[in-house]
Amino acid sequence: MTPAALRELLRARGGAEGLDLSNAVLVGNFENWDLSGIILRRAVLVRAYLRGVNLEGANLYLADLSRVNLSESNLKHAVLELADLPGANLWNAHLEFTDLSGANLMGAAVDSAFLHRANLAGANFSAADLSDSDMTHAILRNCNLHGANLEKADLSNAHLEHSDLFSANLEGCILRDTDLRDCNLQAANLEAVDLTGADLSIANLTGANLERSNLLRVKLEGTNLHGVGWGPVSELAIDSQDPETAEAIYRSLKIWHQGAGFHDAAGRYFYREMDARRIGQWRSGSKAHAVWLWFLKSLAGYGEQPGWVVLWVVALVVVPGFIYRYAGAFEGRDLLYSLYYSAVSTAALGYGQWVNADPVRWAQLAGVAQTLFGVLLIALFLVTFTRKMTR
Repeated sequence: MTPAALRELLRARGGAEGLDLSNAVLVGNFENWDLSGIILRRAVLVRAYLRGVNLEGANLYLADLSRVNLSESNLKHAVLELADLPGANLWNAHLEFTDLSGANLMGAAVDSAFLHRANLAGANFSAADLSDSDMTHAILRNCNLHGANLEKADLSNAHLEHSDLFSANLEGCILRDTDLRDCNLQAANLEAVDLTGADLSIANLTGANLERSNLLRVKLEGTNLHGVGWGPVSELAIDSQDPETAEAIYRSLKIWHQGAGFHDAAGRYFYREMDARRIGQWRSGSKAHAVWLWFLKSLAGYGEQPGWVVLWVVALVVVPGFIYRYAGAFEGRDLLYSLYYSAVSTAALGYGQWVNADPVRWAQLAGVAQTLFGVLLIALFLVTFTRKMTR
């Protein structure tokens, strides 16, 4: 059916509401036409030009809309169930509350479209462009989004359970409180994504990129995070997020890695968690607590760096040893003698026959202090070292 023939039909009926053109073949330019309420079940509109057309409430069940231009069109409340739209142009189209369940939109351009509360269950969006689109509260269960571009799309409160997002690009996406249970997100790009409150239970994120993403209150029960890219260790506050948010994120990651048996990785996230807490305490005014955490970090990396304790022990031996020698603690004795006195004081081994010349009183007191600190450092080293080796 040509545009001229359809125009005559619409003029005779006084509008498209209820007009049944099931199985019809429409070709040509229908730009900005009002076809609201029309019935085009199983109709063929291949490559038709429908830019700006009003198809609100229309029935396009099983219609063939391959490579059709529906940019800036109004398809609110329309039925496109099982419709064929590969390569279609739906840029800036209004698809709120539209039924696209089971539809084929492979390679379609759906960027900047409005899909609020749309039913997209089982739809095929492989290699489709959905960037900057509004899909809040949309239903995308069992969707094929393999290789799709969802950059900066808003999927807040959407349902994507059991969907395939292998190698999809979700950079800058908003996934707040989104249901992503049992999703396949292998090799997906989730950089700078807001996943606050999202449910990633049983999801597969093997090899995914989560650099600078917000994982606050994310559910990770049974999630596969093997080979996930988290970004550099130095990204403490994850860009604009506050330390409290960073602390919660690192705690979630620590718990997941502990449950998965990756204790070394869990230790690294515990270190970041404590660092975020230290910065948060300082900013909130709890200076004393922040200084204490800084001391624990410097001493043993919050219990994760036994090597740092060894350095402290060495310093506790060498520095006082030089002080004893050049401050005259042992008259007529050389540097080696002073270092020996410092070492046995630190290790609490007993001086033996080497110390046959009494040190001056202040050196005696310093030796007692060294013994106290030395015993504490050695005990700390044994605890941290044993903890690392038994993981």
